[in-house]
Amino acid sequence: MKNKPFLSILIPVYDVENYIRQCLDSILSCSFYDYEIIIITGTSTDNSNSICKEYEEKYREKIPNIIVISQNGKGLSNARNCGLSIARGEYIMFVDSDDYIDSSLFDQTIHQFYSLGNKCYDILVSDFSYINQDEKLCASRKQIQSSETIIEVPKLEKSQHLKKFLSRRGNYWNVWRYLYRRDFLLQHNFQFKENYKSEDIDYSTRVLLNISSCCFYHNPYYCYRVRRQGSLVNEISMQNVDNLLEILENSMNEITAAKVFPYKKLIKNKLIMEYIYSFLLIKDILPEYQTITFHSIRSKKKLLKETFSGYILYLIISFVGIRTIANLLFFIRTYRRKLIFKMRGIFENSSKRR
Repeated sequence: MKNKPFLSILIPVYDVENYIRQCLDSILSCSFYDYEIIIITGTSTDNSNSICKEYEEKYREKIPNIIVISQNGKGLSNARNCGLSIARGEYIMFVDSDDYIDSSLFDQTIHQFYSLGNKCYDILVSDFSYINQDEKLCASRKQIQSSETIIEVPKLEKSQHLKKFLSRRGNYWNVWRYLYRRDFLLQHNFQFKENYKSEDIDYSTRVLLNISSCCFYHNPYYCYRVRRQGSLVNEISMQNVDNLLEILENSMNEITAAKVFPYKKLIKNKLIMEYIYSFLLIKDILPEYQTITFHSIRSKKKLLKETFSGYILYLIISFVGIRTIANLLFFIRTYRRKLIFKMRGIFENSSKRR
């Protein structure tokens, strides 16, 4: 292995003893070995940290670049920043410790990307799969067109691929769906906003506004575990609400201030939809915080005026009310989940009969 690995894989770890082995095993099963794994541990209350040290010792000879470090603060953002500070790879990859990768699809992706040689692209973005609590694939995101090889975009001007990616249903900000050129991150001094929730929105917005080249590959190697009980993303608090609204507003301002970026409206529309989805927080948060959550969300209604389509939504929401939209979204989400569970049961029963 070279002194400077091709890829640094950063894995923050906190209370994931039931998932971390699957996460690490999925990476270690890959045939591509030109990487380092940096595991950043916090103050876990379970056996997560000892499991990580076990892997560090077990694979020390086979893969000497498995490193376990302790973060110097608290939270996911701090852990990622700690990992970034010591990463040596040409490219950076973030993996959440309760998720995992499809080893064969990742091999295919990384071997193709590696074979591009001296071509230096700022990011590679891929699609991903959703894994339910039964460890089954329940859906795959497809914002990138299918192709046998990686789609190279050396210049962003009038890129139809980036336009399609930002136009299709789904967000752009999950940082684990990207590979980042490390020198690009260092050049712009990109750090995750610490002590904040929804930090991925802030980080990915700033990244997209500054890239000069990119690659796309539909190959959904990343397996994202949805709605895990105990996951930090499922704990709704006033911090979640306040941080999300602040980051949405700041990101809108960043986009407006960007001098040269032809896809401003597309990103703004994504942020507007995230603001509308935030209405669900009124239903999800504890009852004693629902009124203050409503007022916090209503105070940012001006975000809707950033685009023409957003302004149309602004008029509609002003007429019917935020609470009405929140109730409607809650009903749709509940019915959709029930329908998914029902269809899954029909499919599984059908499979058993065969």
